[in-house]
Amino acid sequence: MEFFIKKNATLPLLKMQVVKDGRSDYNNMMNLIEESAIFFSMIDVDTGIPRIITRPAGFVSKKMLGPNAEPEYYVYYQFTGNDTRKVGRYEGQFLFRNDDGVLILPIRDKLYINIQESFIGDSLVYDSCYVSEFPCCNTSPVITATTTTICYVPPTPTPSPIPLVLTLTTVVTSGSVVIDYYLTANKVVDQNVDLFFDHILDVYTGSPITISTGVTINQGGTTGTTQVILPDNFDNLTRNDIYQNVISIPSGITYVISGDTFPVTPTPTPSPTPTPSPTPEIIQNAILTNNNEYISIGTNEYLSYVDVTYFVETNIQSGSTVTTFSVTGSTPYSSDVIIPLSVVLDLTTGGTITISDTVTIPQGEIVGTKTNTNPLNYNSLNKNAELRIQQPNNTFVNCLFLAYPINFE
Repeated sequence: MEFFIKKNATLPLLKMQVVKDGRSDYNNMMNLIEESAIFFSMIDVDTGIPRIITRPAGFVSKKMLGPNAEPEYYVYYQFTGNDTRKVGRYEGQFLFRNDDGVLILPIRDKLYINIQESFIGDSLVYDSCYVSEFPCCNTSPVITATTTTICYVPPTPTPSPIPLVLTLTTVVTSGSVVIDYYLTANKVVDQNVDLFFDHILDVYTGSPITISTGVTINQGGTTGTTQVILPDNFDNLTRNDIYQNVISIPSGITYVISGDTFPVTPTPTPSPTPTPSPTPEIIQNAILTNNNEYISIGTNEYLSYVDVTYFVETNIQSGSTVTTFSVTGSTPYSSDVIIPLSVVLDLTTGGTITISDTVTIPQGEIVGTKTNTNPLNYNSLNKNAELRIQQPNNTFVNCLFLAYPINFE
């Protein structure tokens, strides 16, 4: 879908019809919209820099004249002058977020917003609604028959300009993780000022969370704000955060990052104590040794030298049920290695569900990762699971698979 709007304009309203998937009836569609928080985002297709990040949007319904016709639903977003101040082509998305998860529109076709150059002279000074009046000198020379007098007005001394300083303050609250960024200037800005940055949140378990975003102070103002909502666990944050890749537009502006504040007291989390690494479990035993001899390590247990050892890690976390398979080899191989993996999960209601996927380790590398998202509710799992490894696409004479205990987050 292509949408066109002029530079610095706030109209027309961006409106998009919610297309039903053929499986939802009237009540389901109504519940989806009414129980969801609706947001709109927009990024520059050329640079990948976000222009709008999770701004609140709305919805309306169109009543049909036919007595049996179901209404049509539209989501909409009202642009501000700051949203459209930069000419370019952008990709937009509407997001529905509720307790069941996240739905992103459009589903079938991409939405492109085209901000076009305006031919209106928006830099002119308009003192009247009907005519354009330009200032002129009101101290014209006074000419007489014998003398000429020129009116001279001495220049007013210009004070030294106050340097612009920006202060970025971050407030992190729960629900699940809500982050508000506040940017404050020490004086009124005479043009739009942007500060882009990477905010890295450290966590107790799992990988650090990286947020790439920015805050804008509009011309004539001193403050700006941006809000980011994450589905992560607030109590998993360690409060040791850093900021990287800070860029100001215009460039060269002095900025101060005051750090994060956490006004919400989290559930007490014990300080992590050093624990030994879990011992991998042998899934597939090696067969041969270099000297065709077995090395005994116990009753009916033997060791052997292997060409490649693969370590398999499995993490299962909510949203809804996200399974991440990670395979690390001891040495790179001369071609892609494709390893089929499955995890069998026990359900609290009885029975099991199997999640299968393949992990590819590219040629010449030793690490491969694959994430599988299943709509199953994470709370329906009883945290018992079994990992199954199938024969990879390449046959290794001496190959050993070691699997760490499955981690539930």
